[in-house]
Amino acid sequence: MTEASTPRPELQRLHALADRLRNGLRVALGPDARAALDALQRELALDFERQLHRLQANLDARAIGPADVPPAIRRRHVGVSGRFMMRIQPAIDVWQHAGSERFVGELRTVDPEVTGAPVITLESIRLMKRGYLEGTLYAMIGVLALTALMFRHVRDTLAALLPLSLGLCWTLGVMPLAGLSFDLANVWAVPLLIGTGAEYGVNLVTRFREARTAGVPALARSTVLAVLLNGLTTIAGFGSLLVAHHRGIFGLGLLLTIGAAASLVAALLVLPAVVNVAPPRPRQTDA
Repeated sequence: MTEASTPRPELQRLHALADRLRNGLRVALGPDARAALDALQRELALDFERQLHRLQANLDARAIGPADVPPAIRRRHVGVSGRFMMRIQPAIDVWQHAGSERFVGELRTVDPEVTGAPVITLESIRLMKRGYLEGTLYAMIGVLALTALMFRHVRDTLAALLPLSLGLCWTLGVMPLAGLSFDLANVWAVPLLIGTGAEYGVNLVTRFREARTAGVPALARSTVLAVLLNGLTTIAGFGSLLVAHHRGIFGLGLLLTIGAAASLVAALLVLPAVVNVAPPRPRQTDA
């Protein structure tokens, strides 16, 4: 035996310890235990042999092509035209609107038809903002048209819309104090506030018109209580959203509650004073 094939002293000691352990187990354990250990040893040897053969087979691996990929993965990454999908990871934070616009804009300079989650998210946000703005505009036009058609008088129409206008202005002023700002979760509250806020002024102005015709007090107690009850039930309905743990739902409920309360206060405190100060309309007499 040459010097190169001579085991190291550490290996000789390890072999000696293994022999001592094996001999000790054979003496200490019975025949059944020795048979179980021999069976375990054979299983370990067979498993090691199988793993070794698998490793040897992988060393002579062939190239993998698209045909070798499972169909589910191939359908996701290879189009019907045979073109491969390319995934591009952004280097900026696309969860911020400015970062998303920059990332999608740079992608579209390369391919105007690029798609993916950032593109879909950005376009969805744009469409939602456009829908909210158009919905608010349509709500204002609809309320103005219906109010004007109902009263057919400029002063009465403007008086009926005064609580709504003041309520929206006060709501916008209170929002920073309440830590609120418009986002995708609460911006659609504005059309709701337009619809609910216009109702208070319409009811009160209708009562004022009836009082002028009948010669009775301009603001009856029953009318005030009816409008107050209507407003409080609306506020209670919107306020029920404040118990939500979701911050978006909570912010929506807070914004709706503030807006409904502001319109109600403007209707009950400001509108009667304005109507009483305004000169009465001349009555139309039959010729």
